[in-house]
Amino acid sequence: MDAGNAVNYTQWGNYAQWTGAGLTALAIAVALFKEDFIRLLRHPKLKGRLEARDPDCVKTPTNHNEEWHGFRYFLRLWIENVGNVRAEEVEVFLSRAWVEKKGSFKELSQFTPMNLRWSNSDYQKPTIAVDGISPRMGRYCDFGSISDPAHPVLKALPDNAGKTRLNLVTQVLRPAADWLPPGKYKFEVLLAGSNCEPVAWVVVLHLTGLWSDDPTEMFANGFVAEVHEG
Repeated sequence: MDAGNAVNYTQWGNYAQWTGAGLTALAIAVALFKEDFIRLLRHPKLKGRLEARDPDCVKTPTNHNEEWHGFRYFLRLWIENVGNVRAEEVEVFLSRAWVEKKGSFKELSQFTPMNLRWSNSDYQKPTIAVDGISPRMGRYCDFGSISDPAHPVLKALPDNAGKTRLNLVTQVLRPAADWLPPGKYKFEVLLAGSNCEPVAWVVVLHLTGLWSDDPTEMFANGFVAEVHEG
């Protein structure tokens, strides 16, 4: 064997060793980070929606146990899983709130961050975390309610003057005296699950104070709502 062939064989041997070492390192990396790679490709993703239309907003009777019978409009967040894996133990957390004053938004005073209630759950024992939401599926979560200002409780509030107020439908309900008067508000809502990191969505709501028994008119003039990723 001449010297040239010996060098070639040595080079090929080195290439084989390098290739083998590279494949071994790749196999170790795959073994160590397999779950991370899978999560990059397959994971749940939650998004929110709230529009001034049915079924996001629905007109319902007040509690039948009340002596006064009237109506309220429920504003509901549609929480959808646009990912490719089921989102487990999903909850919606109302984390921050602002009110517009003199052209800019200021932190809402006396605001307590709290979970929202999932729609159609028990009034006394509301559902705070649902078992899960499958891909391309969604569920409604109650965000707030707007009651007829003719309700005796609202009529008794100072400076209400026949205007509507917004009741945030949180885990612990606030007394009527703490319901929000007409104005422009921003709310940060965190959507999270046991297998997905929290993602922030912002609800921008203008409560005009006007009331109408006609849903079409109420949706057009009673409030304006929009939701975008924060």
